[in-house]
Amino acid sequence: MIYLYVKTHQTTGLKYLGKTVSKNPHAYKGSGIVWKAHCKKYGYHYDTEIIFQSDNKDEIREKGIHYSQLWNVVESKEWANLKQEECDGGYCANSFTPEANAKRSAKLKGRVITLEHRKKLSEANKGKNWLSVEARKVAADKIRGRKRPQEVTNRAVQTRLKNLVRKEKPIKLPKPVIICPHCGKQGKHTGNMLKYHFDNCEIVVGPRYRKCDQPRRLADKTKKPTSWIITSPNNIQYTVTNMRQFCREHNLNNGSISDVAAGYRKQHKGWTAIAQYDDTYS
Repeated sequence: MIYLYVKTHQTTGLKYLGKTVSKNPHAYKGSGIVWKAHCKKYGYHYDTEIIFQSDNKDEIREKGIHYSQLWNVVESKEWANLKQEECDGGYCANSFTPEANAKRSAKLKGRVITLEHRKKLSEANKGKNWLSVEARKVAADKIRGRKRPQEVTNRAVQTRLKNLVRKEKPIKLPKPVIICPHCGKQGKHTGNMLKYHFDNCEIVVGPRYRKCDQPRRLADKTKKPTSWIITSPNNIQYTVTNMRQFCREHNLNNGSISDVAAGYRKQHKGWTAIAQYDDTYS
């Protein structure tokens, strides 16, 4: 819907004739150069009167020319219009037609922005927060209700569909089963098959150390060691009665040294240990 309106400033009484496609024409501030400068100076305090509305651009143009000539909005000092309202300024329903695009392109050809103009634009935009909630709301109100040509919509849909097409993932083939030529063990080409078979097979390098295969030295679980003889990597022997304190002082793990003393491990960080028992202690 296109609205033809008249805005009257509450302080100065200056009037402005214009049109808008905004859903809320009363909140629309107007786009005239003189009108915007006037409101910027005296404040945006105005009354809005809708004098005609239609979804036909030709009807709006006809009414705009009629009221412009009736009230003499161009020459009268009571109005802020620089030209009669012909529905050719700003956004209209047909603003994106090839004719409109060619007209805008012809106006912009050869345009040169001087350093003075750039400086004025920089000073005008200083201090503005374009990411604030108010700024985003104003920007959204300006473009709300616009209708794009069907060609632009179809092009955007095709671009989105093209971006949404997922690439086909390659099919993951199962890893082949391999067989150790020495012991005949079958398994996948990973993990323990590579670690303990082929060149590292027990048949080639001999039996490997297993904690579960080591016999427990203590036949009677009720017996506890009274002391330990611990040998350092430098062949220094210690007779220890407090295993926890000794491990803290030498940065050792108490459980690992206990496993070495019990026969579950050969060494811990190069340290070896032998547990001593008192037959009278149980």
